[in-house]
Amino acid sequence: MSRITDCTSHRGLSSTLISLLVVAIYTAVWSYFLIIQMETFNVGIFDYGVSYNLVWREAYMVSSYPSSVGYLPLYYTTKLISFLLVPYIWAFPSTYSLLILQSFIIAFSGFLLYLLANKLLKKPYMALLVQVAWVLYYPNSAANGYPFHYMTLFPLFYILGFYLFFKGKLGWAALSFSLSVMTDLLSPVIILLSIPVLLYSVKSFFGKISYKRRTILLFMGVLITFSVAILLVNYIVSGPAIYTGNVVSTTSEGTFLNVILTRLTATRVVNGLLYIFFLTFPLLFSVFIEYRFILPAIPSFLYYLVGYSGLVRFYYPMQYSSLASPILFIALIFVILRLIRFQRKATGLKEKWRGLIKSKRLVAFALVFVVLNASLFFIYSPISPGNQLMKTDFNNNPPANGGYGWYGSLSVSSYDQNLGHMISLVPNKASVLSGFNMPQFANRYYFTYPGQYNPANPIDYALNDPMSPWFTVSVRDTGSDFYNYNMMQLSNMFLQNSSYGVYAEAGGAILFKHDYTGNPVYYVPLNIGIPVRHTTANSYSTPNSLISPGIYNLNITSKGSMNGTLHFGNILISDLTGNSENVQFKVPLYVFSSFSLTLDSGNVMTIDLNESSPAVTIGSGYSYSAPTNVHTFQSNYTHFSNLISRISVKPDSFYYAYLINLTSYEDGYRVPVKLGNDSQVFSIDGKYPYVWNQVENTGKFEFGFRTENASFNIYLEDFNIVPEKWTYVVVTFNSGYAQIFVNSVIVFSGQIFPKGVQVGSGNILMIGGMHPFLHYNKTYPNSNPLNASIADFVISNATISYQATQSPQALLDQLGSNSGTAFADWVNGSGK
Repeated sequence: MSRITDCTSHRGLSSTLISLLVVAIYTAVWSYFLIIQMETFNVGIFDYGVSYNLVWREAYMVSSYPSSVGYLPLYYTTKLISFLLVPYIWAFPSTYSLLILQSFIIAFSGFLLYLLANKLLKKPYMALLVQVAWVLYYPNSAANGYPFHYMTLFPLFYILGFYLFFKGKLGWAALSFSLSVMTDLLSPVIILLSIPVLLYSVKSFFGKISYKRRTILLFMGVLITFSVAILLVNYIVSGPAIYTGNVVSTTSEGTFLNVILTRLTATRVVNGLLYIFFLTFPLLFSVFIEYRFILPAIPSFLYYLVGYSGLVRFYYPMQYSSLASPILFIALIFVILRLIRFQRKATGLKEKWRGLIKSKRLVAFALVFVVLNASLFFIYSPISPGNQLMKTDFNNNPPANGGYGWYGSLSVSSYDQNLGHMISLVPNKASVLSGFNMPQFANRYYFTYPGQYNPANPIDYALNDPMSPWFTVSVRDTGSDFYNYNMMQLSNMFLQNSSYGVYAEAGGAILFKHDYTGNPVYYVPLNIGIPVRHTTANSYSTPNSLISPGIYNLNITSKGSMNGTLHFGNILISDLTGNSENVQFKVPLYVFSSFSLTLDSGNVMTIDLNESSPAVTIGSGYSYSAPTNVHTFQSNYTHFSNLISRISVKPDSFYYAYLINLTSYEDGYRVPVKLGNDSQVFSIDGKYPYVWNQVENTGKFEFGFRTENASFNIYLEDFNIVPEKWTYVVVTFNSGYAQIFVNSVIVFSGQIFPKGVQVGSGNILMIGGMHPFLHYNKTYPNSNPLNASIADFVISNATISYQATQSPQALLDQLGSNSGTAFADWVNGSGK
């Protein structure tokens, strides 16, 4: 008997050591993957940066500022569990620390499952298989692959609570369940619904409730009181919207219930059912066999049924599976317990039935769900080499040179290292704007991202990442169009603002610094090869690509003799002769554009783009030749309205020029003390596209080209309007291709519509007044008169030469002799 006991003890010890080894392996592997994701800038400010910043503020008692990226925990009571992590942040303050912690927490939750299963099943290796299934369970991979979320702490405290409850340590169990209440908004509801399941489970395990009645009542009282208290605090602090926000933004109970019923009966509920199916299928639908566990799983299931509709949710449920996974696995343990007890009671059955329920059959059952989870892990886990669903290459454009997605590579590139070095150049206490994929800045008082940044407020540093898929995507979370810029737009604002300088540049990425005027302290030129495609017999082109600012040497090499032309956009930059050509040209801003070549005969060729000088801010002092023939007049709505009935253009082609020289405002005060609005809108038949510019009261000039149902929305900001200096704009729109020149510098170039697409149904080019430009298809006057030397021109059925884009006087000379020109006031005051 002693030998049997020793053997059983030895088996239990060895399986426990194996279980701890599983924890160590899981933590090490996932920490490595997540650290690589961080090093390659594939982890977002949402949600990792926000989560880290919350606990960092608590750890160092840093007050909040009014922004969603830095909030006080008082207003997010569902995350009070963050206070528990403060000592950990004191010990490990690195912005990488929560990545490692989350991996360990998920792994250790599996170890607690092992302890619980071993306690109930009395079979260590069966308990070990349950743990292995936990670490392979692909929804857990999804939760770990999208760091960091406080709800991933829920399984830890929930499973620990069950284990302590069955160990008879009800006080500690109550504490553990209470901690789980603070991990997420839905956690208090889940705990309340778990109480009857706990009581039933202990009765099912022991045959009766062996605890004293007073002890059970006290245990229930603690859980109910704490859960209800958290729910009430959430309601008082945030109102009903905290419970309805992901479904409908209303405080009406009737409306809220109606919306839930509507969504449950809609087609989109199929996606929610797929989510439930893919959560329960890997565990052989155990929760439906031990159907009492459906009760605490209802909040998580319902959340997906009414709150989300995307198909991606069923194979990548993100962090939300954390609220259901511990419940489903505990249900699995009770299913195995049911099978074991059935085996013990089956001695009276026929021989063929007894064979089905022998011990080996039980192990086979366990192996089935382990193999099933391993298979699904291989297909769906973010770190699996077999995952084909999550290998999307987000950004295929230079300077990304092929781009990078989440799962493209497990190595840190030299570009990533350069970004890391530029991050190290930013002082710890400086305010910083970064791309959406840089939570490395989360350990500071003021860090923000494009969706939150107001360009009117100066920032100490700004660092972009043009390789990121978020570089050209707006993150709309403020409800105000004024803030919803993407990082490309903000980068171009900084490049056009003389208050900022290029402090560092590497591979197309730029670190801007406020009030910096020197050369970059760190510079790595961008060198890329551009693919060339043969479009027609004599024509070649490159893909429409994101090009970073700088001065470039463009090297063209051909296997045969070249005789033709090279265009950047629709600007001729070189005549080609011979077998090779080296062209130097300047790109002042981040632009979308392409190269096109026309040759006498087709040749196989290569194009290499090599940056020879870094980007510089344009500012308002960019040199160009100002016109000498000027006239001052007072601008008003009548002036602009003269053009409305005068201009007729083809919908797919027009050219526009705008010149302004501010002299004074109203009563003679010098600008930019105060400025009125001076804006023009060009909309074909009242529809997109339109080009616009506006002089705000801030003394800034903004210009852009906007399209509907097209590829680009571009807003260029922060040209300082300098009194008695010309601001000079030329826009070309021809066969769907648009370009914008400001002060002789190209700031936008791209094919915004396919060639031949007709824009709008009419031929009228509308010109209108102040922002917001067109309101109910009507134009509005300027809000204030503005004294300026100004000229507006639109020409159709003609072209503007490249020389005219570089010199206002050359433009005026060309327009003066062009019969296709329509204008508001000629600069010599002839007023045709």
